[in-house]
This record gives sequence, structure tokens and C-alpha cells, in this order.
Amino acid sequence: MVKFLDLQKVNLLHQQETEARLLKVFRSGWYLLGDEVKQFEASLCEYTGCKNAIGVANGLDALRLIIKAYME
Repeated sequence: MVKFLDLQKVNLLHQQETEARLLKVFRSGWYLLGDEVKQFEASLCEYTGCKNAIGVANGLDALRLIIKAYME
């Protein structure tokens, strides 16, 4: 089998940083509305040049918010 994208190899390059950040969030107990989420939202705004950003749990949550906004 030929792998299209070897995610294991890609993830291993960032394993230590990813595990350290996951452990930091896990130990803080702030999975929602914590400092990491606020920092992500601020970084996303800076990167995209937008005024506001909302971190959500997954793509489906994001799509639901988009559809609700269009309906309003």
C-alpha cells in the first residue's frame, strides 16, 4: 500500500510540542473558554485580519454557526 499522506510521520515531527500543550490544557482543566482558546482566537484574528473569531469544537459546529448566521 502506498500512503497518500503519512500523518504519523508528520505528527512525529511535532509530537513533543503537541503533547506538552495538551498536558498544559489537561492540567488546567479549562477545555472550553480557557487561555489557550483565547490565545487561538486572537492569533487567528491577527493572521486573517478579522475583527472577531470563535473557536469551536469541530467542523460541524462551525458549519452550524455559519448556517444560523445566514438564516438571521
